[in-house]
Amino acid sequence: MKTVKNNHMKKIILFLALVFVGSTVFASNDPDPDIDNVGVLVLAHGGDSLWNATIENAVAPLKDDYAVQVAFGMANPTSMQKGIDQLEGQGVQNIVVIQLFVSSYSMIIRQNEYLLGFRDTLADPPMLMMHGHGSGHGHGNGGHHGMKEKPQSAHHDMKKEGHGHHMMMGGNKDIDLPQLNIKAHVLLAKPLNDDPHVVNILIDRIKELSKRPEKETVILVAHGPNDKMDNMMWMNTLHNISTQVQSAFGVDEFKKVTYLTLRDDASDHIYNAAKQHFRDVVKKANLDKGRALIVPVLMSNGGIEDRLEKRLHGLDYVWTSHTLLPDERIADFIESSVKEALEHREEALD
Repeated sequence: MKTVKNNHMKKIILFLALVFVGSTVFASNDPDPDIDNVGVLVLAHGGDSLWNATIENAVAPLKDDYAVQVAFGMANPTSMQKGIDQLEGQGVQNIVVIQLFVSSYSMIIRQNEYLLGFRDTLADPPMLMMHGHGSGHGHGNGGHHGMKEKPQSAHHDMKKEGHGHHMMMGGNKDIDLPQLNIKAHVLLAKPLNDDPHVVNILIDRIKELSKRPEKETVILVAHGPNDKMDNMMWMNTLHNISTQVQSAFGVDEFKKVTYLTLRDDASDHIYNAAKQHFRDVVKKANLDKGRALIVPVLMSNGGIEDRLEKRLHGLDYVWTSHTLLPDERIADFIESSVKEALEHREEALD
């Protein structure tokens, strides 16, 4: 029994080590091109025209210094290849890839890494994208995180449950999903995770809601992945964020600062367990005349109000509809990520 437990712990340690490596800024081993010839490719969830315009506004400041392209979609090889081709067509020899996603720990990020050449093989079954209007409980009127884009497997396999949510499912592992055709040198920056820009945005969202902090429980709510190990890493990131939030306000300012993931695209069993946990957290926050403050750690609200009403029906809570975007600090995050990637590149060349 002890040997089984030790083996299990070894697997977890190995996984964490691999994840740590995967969350850093990457640099390829291509021949050294002109480091001053830089373009930026921003990967972001696709959505309606208003959402896409929000992303374009966030990347606009970069255009004063770099050639910039946005590839909308979740690890979408078509839009990514188009963006790369356009940058290379402008003579760009170095491409910094910015991933405007909440977490490093998902199928989306791993497929990005494979498509861009930082993994030799796919870590998960391939995902293909189908644009359209979703009806899943996880996405309001749209796709992942509220945008009108639905992840699908290679066979457009969507599991439709009685409660209407869809799973982010992989397809046939045997399907051919080739890596992108890239001539430029690529630097891959990590997603938002627990970056200080994110923490500062969330602190302001909390200030919008708070009235009597000694009676209030702050609940940081993220979408969360399907995979158990990925979810563990999301929770670790949320723990880091909550620690920074508590430090900013003072550890005794609020009744409690806690966090959870919704697991909207997971199986019924996992989804329902996450839903019950959410309800239990809110109920506990309301004890002794307490107040539950729900703060979404999401790129956009995308129908979250309706989802909260269904999930937390009959419970008292307040929430902010203001998510990570729009906010000018996301533009600051993008700019600092580009600079960090280039600094990493210069250090490697020294």
